[in-house]
Parts: sequence; structure tokens; C-alpha cells
Amino acid sequence: GNVSVDICFGTLDTSVLGSYTIIYTAIDSCGNTSSMERTVNVIDNISPTIILNPSAITIEASETAYIDDNTNDTISDNYFSFSQLIIDTCSNVVSDVVGTYSVAYTVTDPCGNVANATRIVNVVDTTAPVITISGDNPLYLTQNDIYNEFSANAIDIVDGIVNVDICLGTLNTSVIGNYNIIYSASDSCGNDASSVRIVIVSETPIDLNQNL
Repeated sequence: GNVSVDICFGTLDTSVLGSYTIIYTAIDSCGNTSSMERTVNVIDNISPTIILNPSAITIEASETAYIDDNTNDTISDNYFSFSQLIIDTCSNVVSDVVGTYSVAYTVTDPCGNVANATRIVNVVDTTAPVITISGDNPLYLTQNDIYNEFSANAIDIVDGIVNVDICLGTLNTSVIGNYNIIYSASDSCGNDASSVRIVIVSETPIDLNQNL
């Protein structure tokens, strides 16, 4: 007939990964004993959690290489500690080229469970070129002198060297007065810059040292 069965759970702990044995033992009235074992494997098949904050960012184009800031990200696992996780990142961000890029995160726990997340990085250019005027500024001329243009150059973070347009305005060295030479430059993103050289035309040469 039916006899009672004693169950020994041993060290079974479902909160700890591992292999455990449960022993079932039955004894009849004559003292005959029979036992069976069940193997219980406690496993982890849950992937880590990745929360990227923010999931998308916009940065200004720069000559400095992009370094992803994960300060506000959350990476965790249901069982293993943060230090036990393997975190890989793959970035294709080119910081001085306007475009949309990504930084991919892959997190693996010791059981081989994998989680993936991607941060979108938008590189934009809202910075105007920097114009450097060659020669003196202000430039002093004596009436009827010939004006020689020393030009200027412009450098943009994204485009590099860009063209500089020069507007002489109303410059007339035969007429005493102050004049503005305007230098203008634009980059491919439509950012504009301008700079001014002041030309001072006087009747007689100006002694630049007279106030020293």
C-alpha cells in the first residue's frame, strides 16, 4: 500500500544559482528502505537591464574626440553585481563632422545573458568660422596713399579653411576720414562671421608714438 515519503531538501536555496539534490525516502513496516533523488538546477536566464539617460543627445561639432557620458545611465542585473558585468561600448561618432551617430552598449552577465542599448548622438554645427585679419588694424594711411589689401583668412571647425569675402565699402584714400573694410565668411551649415578693419585716412602721417 501507500507509505509515507520523507523529503530532504538539503541545501536548496532558489536565491542562489547552483545544482541541488532533493532526496525522497520511503520506509515500509518491515524496515525496507527506498530512495530517489531529484536534481534541481537554479539558473539565471534573465538579461541585464540597460537604461540610457538620455537615449539621444545633440552636441556641437568639435575637434575634441567624443567621449560618451554614462553618468546618468542605469545598468543592473537581477542576480550579479555591477562589477561582475562585462560592459562593451562601440561608438562611430566623428565629432568634427556633422551627422547622426550611435554609441552601442552591450552588457553581458556571467551566465551569458546579453542586453543591448543604443544612444543616438547628433553632431551639429552652429559655430561660425573664425576670421583673422592680416596686417594692421586699425590701418593708418596718408591722404592719396594707395590702399594695399592684406586680406584675411577664416577657419571653421567643420569645413576647415573657408573663403573670405572682402567689401571695401566707400573707401577713398583721397578723402580724409575713417572707413570700414568688412570681411565675411560662411560655412556649409550657414553660420556667418564678419570682422572689420578700420582704415583711417589723414592729411598728414599720424605719429603712433605721440601718446606714449
